[in-house]
Amino acid sequence: MPLKHRLLCMFARRVPAEARRNFGLECIGGFLASIHTGFFVPFYAIIARDKMGADEFMIALLSAGPYIGGMIALFYGGLVALNRELKWYWMTAVLADVFITATALCSGSLSISLCVFTAYAILACANTQYAVVVQRIYPVRYRASLMGYVRVICGVVTLLATLLAGKLMGDGEGWRIFFAISGLCAMGAAIVFGRVRCPAAAEGGRPGGSVASFVLDSFRILAENKTNTLLIILATVYSVGAMIQTVALPIYQVDVLSIEPRRISVLASVQSAVLMLSYPFWGRFIDKSNAIKGWVACVTVGTLMPLGYYFAGSWTGVIWAHAMNGFYLAGSELAWFNMVLELTEKGKEGKYQALHYFFGGIRGLLGIVGGALLVKHFHRVGAEGIRSVFLIIAGLMLLSVVFLIPAALKGRNTK
Repeated sequence: MPLKHRLLCMFARRVPAEARRNFGLECIGGFLASIHTGFFVPFYAIIARDKMGADEFMIALLSAGPYIGGMIALFYGGLVALNRELKWYWMTAVLADVFITATALCSGSLSISLCVFTAYAILACANTQYAVVVQRIYPVRYRASLMGYVRVICGVVTLLATLLAGKLMGDGEGWRIFFAISGLCAMGAAIVFGRVRCPAAAEGGRPGGSVASFVLDSFRILAENKTNTLLIILATVYSVGAMIQTVALPIYQVDVLSIEPRRISVLASVQSAVLMLSYPFWGRFIDKSNAIKGWVACVTVGTLMPLGYYFAGSWTGVIWAHAMNGFYLAGSELAWFNMVLELTEKGKEGKYQALHYFFGGIRGLLGIVGGALLVKHFHRVGAEGIRSVFLIIAGLMLLSVVFLIPAALKGRNTK
């Protein structure tokens, strides 16, 4: 059989006919979004610290946007009419991407921190609607696998974009051009995804159509679904650890390990390469077992990143840690997304997503503020002091999954 026919047959087996158009559009959107990721995400905190002298609290502000946005998302979700989620998603995402593009014009740590903060706060609101749309456009038994395939493409493009940006950016000069292109590509990705065909959901949305009803119904889920509530509580412990790491990493990389942007691109590229190769594994694992089990497994792997920094003496000593972090990130993205969906009741998808984003905002703020204070305290002690923060991070991440192990062993749809 000719190679072309073999590839087409493999595609037909892997991607069901009813999902192919949407899958293709998500691949194109993912391609553009990955250019944004490769040109922007590995570098903005380093640029803010190295070129603009951002302190611990400016770094914290850079990272706080998704969590403030998550708190707003609960009320934002109440404004979105049933079956209008796709339009609200892409229009809100385009607005956020304007602020990403604007970072290319920033000249101080406050301005770049505010732009990044605003962009990711708005995107957090948009992402609640993205989650609802993805749940509808893919058949449930293929969802994690198809998401994994899209993210393989994203991983390849992110890897190449990061290498290109790191090589041409050198010691950080020329970053404005890459940030501007990044924002424009992010806009294009949102517009392309806005063209998917999203099946209409059955009636049964928010009662009375009011924001207050939507919010109250969302909070009632805490009493109705005990496993979901346990997940929210334990995710708080995990997120605090992850947010402390977000604050500590750029400061430790610049002040202790003296890592320049071109070396950051190497670390990010290794991480992206492993992440890309890991998505199919995690997608099949989650589809065949359950997402809670996947979450427990991948967060356990995630502790290797802070441990790697704890033991590292130079930037080359953390290459393996970033490789393991890529494996962890692939699993955590698919596991978390599908874990929430497995616990979601039909007709309440928007409420579940908004609830998780709201509590994600609270725990993110706790982690960011606590992380900034903790890092500032240990930073006064010197390199040895800030190094010990990574042990605290690893301990919090491990603690967050201990109580989920019984739920993971019970299987799917534990309520």
